[in-house]
Amino acid sequence: MECRSLLFCIALTSWLGACVAQSVHLDKSEHPPSPQGLGPFQSLDEVEEALCPAIMKMPGAQNGEAGIEYCGFVYHTPQGWFSTALASLPYQRPGDVRRCKLPDGVTHTQVPTALIVTVGDFHSHPWPFTEFSEARWIQGRLRGDLMPTPGRATRLSINGAVYDYRRILFSTKCDHYRYFPYTQEIFKHDHMAMRWDKIANVELTVDKQTGEIIRGSAKLLPGKDW
Repeated sequence: MECRSLLFCIALTSWLGACVAQSVHLDKSEHPPSPQGLGPFQSLDEVEEALCPAIMKMPGAQNGEAGIEYCGFVYHTPQGWFSTALASLPYQRPGDVRRCKLPDGVTHTQVPTALIVTVGDFHSHPWPFTEFSEARWIQGRLRGDLMPTPGRATRLSINGAVYDYRRILFSTKCDHYRYFPYTQEIFKHDHMAMRWDKIANVELTVDKQTGEIIRGSAKLLPGKDW
């Protein structure tokens, strides 16, 4: 394009530069770097155990109040067990409650949706000492396709085995928690003994008319802690 006026050319150049700078900024914020999903693994335990080390390598994953929370789903296909790519909302103000938006769904290359079984969702907290928050119980009803409403079974059958849907939480120490909505129980993985230890029951308050979860709280068992 030919410029016929010096002032016009300067204005045009400035406008184009602003557009380029703006597009670069948007690309950076809307498409933060994240690895591909993990897998395949031979078991659900294996994919869960692999997640925390992968998350802790991500930017901001251990930065506390200014940190970034990562999340996604764990699922099964005929090829094995997988996690989705790590999702995040990286541009949050320091001090705000850390949040993460789960992917809209689970897809897998060359695998029909009907053969994908989503068995849990995971998220991380960017500090070493953590616990499930009330928002996590409420969030469970916001994804009706993956987290059935209270009263409906959250059990899934895969190759004849039954799996309870679980919400998975990691701390920066890779403390590993599972909350099972079906039984309303919380378990913590004892890395030394290589076993799962029940630490709490979850008490939910449900709206009698809508069936929606209003609030929830974890009741630690005697002698147990996060």
